[in-house]
Amino acid sequence: MSINIMSMVKDAVSQQVMNKIGGMIGLDQSKTSSAFEMAAGSILGGLMNKASSPAGAEAVFGAAQKQDTGILDKLGDLLDGGEATDNFQKQCGGILDMVFGSGNQQAQEAVGSSLGLGSGIVGKLMSMAAPILMGVIGNYVKSKALNAVGLGSLLGEQKSHLGGLLPSSLTNNLGFGNLLGSATAAASNVAGAASSAAGSVGNAASNVAGAASSAAGDAVDAGGGLLKKILPLGILAAVLFGLWQFVLSPMMGNAVRDGVGAVGNAVGGGVSAVGDGVGAVGGAVGDGVGTLSSGLSIPGFDMSGVEMSVLGDKKDALMGPIGDITKGFGGLATGGEEAATGLADKIGGFGTALEGMGIGDMAGPQKAAVGGILGQFSGVIEGLLAKVPGPLQGIVKPAVDKLMETISGFGL
Repeated sequence: MSINIMSMVKDAVSQQVMNKIGGMIGLDQSKTSSAFEMAAGSILGGLMNKASSPAGAEAVFGAAQKQDTGILDKLGDLLDGGEATDNFQKQCGGILDMVFGSGNQQAQEAVGSSLGLGSGIVGKLMSMAAPILMGVIGNYVKSKALNAVGLGSLLGEQKSHLGGLLPSSLTNNLGFGNLLGSATAAASNVAGAASSAAGSVGNAASNVAGAASSAAGDAVDAGGGLLKKILPLGILAAVLFGLWQFVLSPMMGNAVRDGVGAVGNAVGGGVSAVGDGVGAVGGAVGDGVGTLSSGLSIPGFDMSGVEMSVLGDKKDALMGPIGDITKGFGGLATGGEEAATGLADKIGGFGTALEGMGIGDMAGPQKAAVGGILGQFSGVIEGLLAKVPGPLQGIVKPAVDKLMETISGFGL
């Protein structure tokens, strides 16, 4: 599943801190958490909308770099009142002005209307939510060495997480309803298709298992010769039943728990062949993914702002491995430890190849193009890594971490 910024924000705010926020704005404990979540989600949606253009992404990136991420470790002290609290809330002004511009006051009124609270209370709430949200984003940007393009990609992934959090009336009033609405509708369509396909496979497995059971009974009556003929059918039934029990059924369970977010990621991964069975479901991330140089697309990449022509022979050297690695993550659903080891080798080989490209010595448009590609790739690969089952993460993650260190060292 992709990185969920709202989940990271909630993890950063302890119940003690939430109680202090409630005390400052005059809300009881039961209402403060939901109100804070809607305020922070509204600001995140505004950031997502802002970063949808190259200039906006640069502005958000600049704000994230300047943000004091140390506030996350001392929120309790900053909200004790006095000068520290005043300074903390003053950080909000620049953030909200960047996000909503001249519509800042209208945004607060829209959030207040959805919460049934006055704009004064909401203003205080957003003044605390904004620096916390930007602290989380700034910390992630710095820890993962993201550039403006990588941050834009990360924010774009939040569509699936915000779609079910904020009411459409609010997102429309805040100006980013279209961004979330399309993701939610697509997710709903794919969810229905996935559910139908999984049900069909389950029914098929059940029918085959029933047929095999009946045939096996006949075999006992008819003798060992017939049993030998029926045995392959029984094996097939067991395989299909296992496919439903241990692959498709858990996947559907996870899809229900993850909601629109998981299905939204499947849409981004190009799940156009759900009915083709476990190959399409297990390889959703990688199906149909080749190299950008051959005209195919990689989920999470937007190359509209990258000048590919300046890369020369380095274009294929970059795009080929990126496509292979991205597709390799899809193969982990069925490949197990062998596939994970192979993917880790590919990632390590790509890091070695990058070190030999002379990226640190590049300048001008060529360095900007490489930075745009690797920045987006960093965001995408982090999102894919989060989907890898725990036992396989231990194989793949060290290679990913080392590759991120290599990319960070280029100073892009």
